[in-house]
Amino acid sequence: MPPPSKPQPRKRDKGELQNTQDQFFNTQLSFWQDRINSSQSAINMAHNHYNNIFLNSTPPSLTKAVFVKVLITLTVAAVPEFGPAILLFRALNNEKENFAKMAGALADTLKDGREQLNETQNQIDDGKKQLAQDNVSVEFFGDLYMKLCRLSNYVTNFKAALTSYMDLTDDSFVTATAKAHKMWMAAGLLTGPGTVKADQLSLLFLYDIMRAYTKLNVSLVSPPGVITPGSSHNSRDSAMALMKQGVDIEFEGLDPAQRKAMYLKFKGITWIDPTRPRILAPPDGNGWKDLLKYWEFKED
Repeated sequence: MPPPSKPQPRKRDKGELQNTQDQFFNTQLSFWQDRINSSQSAINMAHNHYNNIFLNSTPPSLTKAVFVKVLITLTVAAVPEFGPAILLFRALNNEKENFAKMAGALADTLKDGREQLNETQNQIDDGKKQLAQDNVSVEFFGDLYMKLCRLSNYVTNFKAALTSYMDLTDDSFVTATAKAHKMWMAAGLLTGPGTVKADQLSLLFLYDIMRAYTKLNVSLVSPPGVITPGSSHNSRDSAMALMKQGVDIEFEGLDPAQRKAMYLKFKGITWIDPTRPRILAPPDGNGWKDLLKYWEFKED
């Protein structure tokens, strides 16, 4: 008897292949949008946390604080669970280069590729209007928030450009698919699943807001009678020395009730990032002593 023949794989028609490609690009887009949306949610949550700490007073403005540099890339690089966030914020930190990559990837195939990406500016302007309508205050994160908006629109427009190309090109389907995949990868957009944990990210943002706030606005004060009859501002080193002698140090600009509210928020942090030392109230931490030990303060 002749050996049984191997079953041959069913040949898929063009429609099935087209659906597969649509699913690929839709999934890629959803990965990016999920991370971007979660990060924007984290910004809004962090701002609400910040307002709650100063519930009985006007939250200080932090518009002068330098915040969006290489924040996430550096501070969560050693934390595996923030892998998706690292990829996202690395893209933000190289925004101009990434835009050039996208435009270049489209240039050989789509004459209007750059124009389609440049439509992003109009979408950003619309986004700013919507932001104002929603009364969402993101002053400390303004640059970061708008970078996320731009990235969202870049990725959306890039995917739309590829879809238009595959629908309208005279190339064979196999050739068009290969070119589309090559462009997506050349633009640096190939990514996998992974969710940005908005609740944890919001608390890390809050930590950085409060650390920046204390550096800009909080002075260290020793009680009357320790150095002078009245309260006296101290350098961090002199305050540390007084603390070791058993002297309580006050934080002018961040009162005990505000510190308590801050510690309560920080209890939700998973302390696995060494660049953010643990700051908690007793019995879980040393409260103001850790604050004095690890953070910086306003120098008079």
